[in-house]
Amino acid sequence: MQTDKSGRPRFDLALTMAGAISAGAYTAGVIDFLIQALDAWEAGKKSQDPMAPQHAVSLRAISGASAGAITGAMLGACLKYDFPHRRLGDPGDGSDNPLYDSWVNMIDISHLLQTRDLANDAPPASALDSTRLLEIARKAIDYGEGVNLQPRPYLADPLRFIFTVTNLRGIPFELDLGGSGYRHAMMMHGDTMRFALLGLGETGAPNFRHNEYPLSYPDEAAKWGGLWEKFAMASLASGAFPVGLSPRELVRRTSDYGKMPIVVPGGPGEAARVVEIRPVWSSANPDPGSEYRFVNVDGGTIDNEPLERARIELAGGDPLARNERDGLKADRAIVMVDPFVGPEKAGPSSMAETGLIGSLLATFTALKNQARFRPQDIALAMEDTIYSRYLIAPVRQDKANSDSGSSIACGSLGGFGGFMHSQYRQHDFYLGRRNCQRFLSQYLSLPVDNPLFAKWTAEQKQQYGVSVKRPDGSTVTELPIIPLMPALNPKFQPAAEEKEPAWPKGVFDPASLEKPIKKRLDGLFDAMAHETKWDQKLLGLPFLLGWHIYAKPKIAKTAIEAITKQLEQHGLI
Repeated sequence: MQTDKSGRPRFDLALTMAGAISAGAYTAGVIDFLIQALDAWEAGKKSQDPMAPQHAVSLRAISGASAGAITGAMLGACLKYDFPHRRLGDPGDGSDNPLYDSWVNMIDISHLLQTRDLANDAPPASALDSTRLLEIARKAIDYGEGVNLQPRPYLADPLRFIFTVTNLRGIPFELDLGGSGYRHAMMMHGDTMRFALLGLGETGAPNFRHNEYPLSYPDEAAKWGGLWEKFAMASLASGAFPVGLSPRELVRRTSDYGKMPIVVPGGPGEAARVVEIRPVWSSANPDPGSEYRFVNVDGGTIDNEPLERARIELAGGDPLARNERDGLKADRAIVMVDPFVGPEKAGPSSMAETGLIGSLLATFTALKNQARFRPQDIALAMEDTIYSRYLIAPVRQDKANSDSGSSIACGSLGGFGGFMHSQYRQHDFYLGRRNCQRFLSQYLSLPVDNPLFAKWTAEQKQQYGVSVKRPDGSTVTELPIIPLMPALNPKFQPAAEEKEPAWPKGVFDPASLEKPIKKRLDGLFDAMAHETKWDQKLLGLPFLLGWHIYAKPKIAKTAIEAITKQLEQHGLI
């Protein structure tokens, strides 16, 4: 069993946060409670509380896609500070909690339907106005003014962040076809941005990776600019939902791609090995020099659950290494937060169900679903006898047998539904806290004989023990990796239970969107007309009349009807 600097048994954790769009509010709630629980435990250990077991946990890596990456960046920006946590029923608007403020207060459909992105005759980059997202990112990155500092020895130093992006420019590679003299050209679009946050934790991590960027907190809270801005923009790039939200441009060192480790399967009787591949620049794809500039959309388009990248980090950066799965030996694990693990509605089964638009939408949905399709990760995380992977997903008591997407209010409209009303996002934030509380106390556990618990007292084992039913019907006792201190543990204090939020049915009328939608449509129409000179060509007045009298009202009506139908199906109307 590995130990910390004080010689205490240590368990390593990595977080993987899946793409979720507006359901990032759920992930934010999970993370808010997780940090609160870890802080309370550290305080208990420091004060020698008899109910604070003295083993150690080290959070070593955070990987994320889309909303998961954005939440990861928000967390990275506030980990130095003692930010207040937010329970259901707390007074105030929650603006002092950076996770709640960003995901519940600051983002809304009213902002996304504005036209600030079209000012000064700018061409439209997306269907929705993404200006607000940059404002949220800047406020989150600059968090900390007037807030007390908070030591967090459970953080690794450095703490690694890995955000997936879909690189539209691509990285060229070639496959040599042996003696034929031909080479097969390929382009890689699934990419990552990596960062290493320094100076917070006490447990050392392996040496720097060649393709990561170091972050450290300045003396003042304001951090926007330089690498912190790159950190924020990388997370926004990971969350740039195609067509809906604006793509993001990033710049990185070209040398970041100089050593890409690839696992090559071995032949009969041979072990797999790692080889390094390098880009092949050519006349079609010239060498960009020292800097590589590229445009990105949502990382979840290609890799929505970057669990494998977190797994490799936990294994010390070796793609061939594995993390122990046996509960008696396990000393590290990945915790995956995924708001959408339930079944997706099937696509068209016949040509009668498609058309030009229908087939386009079905293709996009298929690509999105395939990016989420990693059944081996889900299966391992949900297997009772696997102790290297754990899963947090939405569960409501009244929907315990339903899929996770129906348990969150943000789950409609393919994940965009939460932008319709703040109460949808509030619900999911508080549900995330509740689910995390139950996860830590009942599911993130190991067999009692794991060496991690060697120094636990008999009272601690009795109070924290969890009965776990095995597939064979037997019951065993396990102990939590992160013990919930009495102030946060309903087993000790019933009032500490995170209450299930009321389902926010009937709080939003889609008809209220008619004017904002039409205003956004007019903005897009005017911008495209200016860019293409439609209004100066043969179309002229008849085209403008057709837009205002028929096309715009038709599009707005269709959009409102679709939103209404989705919210009704989700039980929100």
